[in-house]
Amino acid sequence: MFTKIPFWIRFIDTPAESGGVETSTDEPKTAEQLEAEAAAAKKADALREPDRESAKDFSKALNKRVSEIEAKYADYEELKAKAAKYDQNESENLSRLEELEQQAKSVEAERDQLKAQAERTALIATVSQETGLSTEVLELLKGEGDELKANAQILAERMASSASSLPPAGKRSRHVTGEPVSARQKMADAYNTK
Repeated sequence: MFTKIPFWIRFIDTPAESGGVETSTDEPKTAEQLEAEAAAAKKADALREPDRESAKDFSKALNKRVSEIEAKYADYEELKAKAAKYDQNESENLSRLEELEQQAKSVEAERDQLKAQAERTALIATVSQETGLSTEVLELLKGEGDELKANAQILAERMASSASSLPPAGKRSRHVTGEPVSARQKMADAYNTK
């Protein structure tokens, strides 16, 4: 609880009023010292009490400056309302702009989709003329460009090779397998009741 303080530490005890400097009160003050103290006290009093005229002038100048500042900001509420209205219009314009940008993006996407569809339709028509397959059949094929053409060629070859002499179900063909059969002969076989 208590700590021992080493003997070489010295404590200085000074009164609070003197500010740490001890003066001797035994010696009387001289007249010169008393006059100097009185002059210093008068000077301090003069500094504490400002001139009444200068105080009035200062007060008038201060009031004038306050009225100038108040006049400067007299329309502050009106400007504040205008600024709020401007901010609201600006936010509405931004939301409208965002909405229009979204519409533009959707229109561009639809345009690109229609353009791609038109290109595919033109490609299918070209491949249909080259291969002799119908456009309905070609629309079912996958691929774009050369891939679609290759798939159409393969399909056309398979359809040509599958054109065999097989009659419809329940009928027998009169033709030899491996022999080319015309469409007319196939129809005759299909409707032949013999």
